[in-house]
Amino acid sequence: MSQALYQDYFGIAENPFSIIPDPHYLFMSPRHREALAHVLFGVGESGGFVLLTGEVGTGKTTICRTLIEQLPDNVDLALILNPKLTEIELLATICDEMRVVYPRGANTVKNFIDFINRHLLRAHAQGRNPVLMIDEAQALSPGVLELIRLLTNLETKDKKLLQIILVGQPELLHILAKPEMRQTAQRITARYHLSPLGLVETRAYVLHRLKVAGLQETLFSNGAIKAVHVASRGIPRLINSICDRCLLAAYAKNLRAIDARLAKSAAREVLGEIHAAPQVWRRDLLLASLVAALVVFVTLDPMNLGLRDRIRSWVSPPPTVAATAFVEPVEAAPIDEFPAPAETVAVPPPPTAEGALTRLFALWDLDFTALTGFGPCEKAESAGLQCIQGRASIANLRAMNRPAVASLADASGTRSFAVVTAVRLDGVALVTGDETRDMALSDFTDRWTGEYVLIWRLPAVFTRDLRIGLEGDDVLALRRLLTKAGHDGGDETARKFDETVKTAVQALQARAGLSADGIVGKATLLFLTGMGGETALPALVPTAE
Repeated sequence: MSQALYQDYFGIAENPFSIIPDPHYLFMSPRHREALAHVLFGVGESGGFVLLTGEVGTGKTTICRTLIEQLPDNVDLALILNPKLTEIELLATICDEMRVVYPRGANTVKNFIDFINRHLLRAHAQGRNPVLMIDEAQALSPGVLELIRLLTNLETKDKKLLQIILVGQPELLHILAKPEMRQTAQRITARYHLSPLGLVETRAYVLHRLKVAGLQETLFSNGAIKAVHVASRGIPRLINSICDRCLLAAYAKNLRAIDARLAKSAAREVLGEIHAAPQVWRRDLLLASLVAALVVFVTLDPMNLGLRDRIRSWVSPPPTVAATAFVEPVEAAPIDEFPAPAETVAVPPPPTAEGALTRLFALWDLDFTALTGFGPCEKAESAGLQCIQGRASIANLRAMNRPAVASLADASGTRSFAVVTAVRLDGVALVTGDETRDMALSDFTDRWTGEYVLIWRLPAVFTRDLRIGLEGDDVLALRRLLTKAGHDGGDETARKFDETVKTAVQALQARAGLSADGIVGKATLLFLTGMGGETALPALVPTAE
């Protein structure tokens, strides 16, 4: 009833901030467009897993619904919304979704897999592309996840028969990072983590939803948008709830504009007094209080320790950029919320992600800050480079053989970022700021979280995925690279992708920890060119050790 009242008041036919996912209202921020593109790309690949993760309320379900609308006509989608199933229940649900007929007495995993395999073979013969999408995949049990991995083994001699999309919360990433899940994790062919919106995107998101609902006027002041963004932490579902309450409050007070005070009040009503102020505000307030107390103590110097002279020797100005998120540099918290102390005492901060990324891109003669795009991968792609990010082992990093930004953590959990420029048998070379230093391999592996960002240049000859039966100069180049990487590529003058090439590719993929499907995509080429030392510098291991 209250919604209908304010809809009439503002002259709109529907609630612009409903929390029910609606593709009609989908706001395609650059990160949402990239997420949708990753999943669509994964659907077009041959087998394996596509992974879409994100915090609750970031828009995963809406993207999935948009994906369903954009699937090619030859795709048959099986959608599972309730993942809390046993192995038999999962297989029966897949059969139901794919309209696979099975006898009433079927009660073993083998029975169901046989039924599904026959169905997939028929679909393949008819040119169909079956896709299984599982929402809330973080709730899958380890046994069910292993069973899903086994389904990716269903294949013909040249093609996987089932593409699987896993959609879930960040807990899914932790599950897949466990050692016992490595075989499943290695089959992920495309992945994307959907992060919350930035301040500029929050403003565009709010205006977009108002416009779709039919409201042209700008109701929210800049201060109101800022208050909504801070309280919601950029999570679209929370933005919707707070903005909905803002409209209701404006209607109740007969207002046609929403300011920061009203937005903060609405946020408190939606989130509660405790949750409306993010932890970062309270942390910054505590730090500001401690710094102020320290300044007073130093200024008065009650014990006559000469503190002011000592501290001046190592005081440095506060950093202007403080990026703590690995993929996206986060916007700094507002600094005008608290009075500044008369004198700032600041310990030099740990190296930031943006600083490390700037160094990494400079190795490729690129200016990170000048490139267009949100985050390292969009910026790399705008410059014609490839980008990969995720988790890896030191062996993987060495095999990929490209400098990478690594996320490090000390004993207290404080994060810092460095560019790994060399990996040797006994240590690594790291660049932080203007300093290059060596670190023992054991120390590095103790501090490295496993997270990395890496950019690389795809050799110009490779413009398509390569598989058995194809011919061309790219196959010729592939054979030579395989030989350089220590695998038998066969006749280096032959231009056809034959069984010899496929066997060599599968051996290399197994060595790299990739899905050994014999199909050469970008991930395989990254390892292949890295192991073969084919690319020009920069490289981690430019010559064999």
